[in-house]
Amino acid sequence: MIELHEHDKIFSRKAREKLRLKLKAYKDIEIEAAASSIASSIKTSLLQDLQIACNAMRQELLVRVDSAEEPHREYFSAKPTRHWHCEQVRKLSVRSKRQAQRNEEGPLETTIADLVQKEVEQRFNAQQGPFRPDNNTHLQQEMQTQIQDSHESIDRTIQSAVVIIQRTIRDEVRCAATEGVKQIKAQQANQGNQGDELDGGEFSTDEDSDVEKRTQEAWRRSYMHASPSAPVTLPTNTDIDVLYVVEENTPTTLLLEKDPTSTVEEETKETSPPMTELPRLH
Repeated sequence: MIELHEHDKIFSRKAREKLRLKLKAYKDIEIEAAASSIASSIKTSLLQDLQIACNAMRQELLVRVDSAEEPHREYFSAKPTRHWHCEQVRKLSVRSKRQAQRNEEGPLETTIADLVQKEVEQRFNAQQGPFRPDNNTHLQQEMQTQIQDSHESIDRTIQSAVVIIQRTIRDEVRCAATEGVKQIKAQQANQGNQGDELDGGEFSTDEDSDVEKRTQEAWRRSYMHASPSAPVTLPTNTDIDVLYVVEENTPTTLLLEKDPTSTVEEETKETSPPMTELPRLH
């Protein structure tokens, strides 16, 4: 009996131990399954959050890149406008020829520069208004830099336009002087053919030949000093070497010729006239 009782105790103990092991294994399986499920749900949630954050960052970068490229697009889109401004400057140079006979060279330069500067500034300010950013300081600085570069480019264009206008006016003056010389020569030839006397004396054929040679030599020196090999542009009004003075009541033609040495010095000094400094755009 005692041995049977001990055997039952051992059997019951082993049965309880097996049951405990089975319960422990079942708990471990449940815990592992729950942990796997939680880890999977956490991973899925993190991936979704990461995808949302990546999309948001991508959109923000696209917006920033687009905003940064806006000044460049504006710069390239303004090229036709700048060409149009140059065309307007050319038209202003044509109209300024009418003022050349009434105004001196200095006031004329200032007037042309002011007109061109005012016109360009008004049109540039009108185009600049819709593209002013208000929220991004960095973009504002970039746009200010672009605007300053555009101002400098426009200033250089205006300076070149003023130089072109001056040259055009000087060419007109020189052509007018040449036509005057031709007319005077024609009058002298007609007077010589008719045999009219000139204020108590006559110009002989040799004197006419000398006058013509001196005139041609003066013009030749003037154009040689204004050739491309020399560091000058075009001769100014003061570089005209021959001046004919014809009085209304006296038919005598007076020929005044400058000294060749003084002509070279004056052409070297005056063929590059100082430009009127234009005010900067702000």
